[in-house]
Amino acid sequence: MFSITETGKKIQILRKEANLTQMELANRLGISFQAVSNWERGVSMPDISNLGQLAEILSTTVDELIGDKTAVDIINGNPCSTDMSVEEFNAVSPLLLPEENRELLDRITNAGDSDTSSVNIASCAYSDEEFSNEMKSAYEKENPGKLHILAGYADRYADKNVVDEIICDAAKNGKTGIVTILCSKASDEAVQRCFDTAFSSGNIGMATILMQRIPKTLLATYAAKAAQNGNFAMTSILTAKISSGRKCRITISESDGDAPTEDGTKLMSVSRVRLKELQSRLCEIKSAWNREVGALTDLDGEAEDIRDEVCELFDETQDCVSELLGDIDGGTLIYNVA
Repeated sequence: MFSITETGKKIQILRKEANLTQMELANRLGISFQAVSNWERGVSMPDISNLGQLAEILSTTVDELIGDKTAVDIINGNPCSTDMSVEEFNAVSPLLLPEENRELLDRITNAGDSDTSSVNIASCAYSDEEFSNEMKSAYEKENPGKLHILAGYADRYADKNVVDEIICDAAKNGKTGIVTILCSKASDEAVQRCFDTAFSSGNIGMATILMQRIPKTLLATYAAKAAQNGNFAMTSILTAKISSGRKCRITISESDGDAPTEDGTKLMSVSRVRLKELQSRLCEIKSAWNREVGALTDLDGEAEDIRDEVCELFDETQDCVSELLGDIDGGTLIYNVA
């Protein structure tokens, strides 16, 4: 694998073998001796335009100086293989022009199996407008790996309107993975719109991701609405997040139904058959969610916290349903929902 440090050591050894000082080598290349010093210490790399002349002065080849076929191919303008590692990209990127690094970044992220979380995109030198356009392009080309990388820099470079546009479209099209990546980067208004979409479509996995940024007072309203509509799964997920408020009383019975109670709470009667169906459905939802979102690794801190909390909520909800099913004679569960 290409290494700036190893290349620097080679330059130093070959310079000394050629009986040249750093100043003498610098003069022959028309650069400062500090630049040569930086090369040898592994701080920076020679510019591509200097590599050929440097190799000639040191009686070697560019291939020998770089010491990595992939890096040499990239420098020579040849396509890289899709299995190029992130470490290799980070090492070779200082040698390339910004537009070359952007193209290379596309190839790495499109490989699909690379750990892209540590990619340093500074060498791509995006302007704010270019960065936002790259995010849109990554989304439109269905390249979540690249979008994942760019999202890590979104707070610094991206146009918030572009982030909001992407996440709202992703929510509309049921792309929970994209929503997870951008949830912590979007505006409160966009998150609210996305939650409305998830709630209306019954997308529990997406709603669970988004509700981490929804005020509990508003979640209570949604939970009450879900209870009134007989959507016990959504009610369970939402109420697990809420700590105070008006009560929703759910009673196990032989048939479904609901009726008001004297204390003004909402009574929803749920049959055991329906609870068993719910238990099965929750398992399906969690499995699907794990495939699309739970498998994501190396998220930034906030996104990782959201993912972990969602996992806990799924487990709490499943435990709750299992507990209800264990009550053979029926009973009443009181949720804080509104």
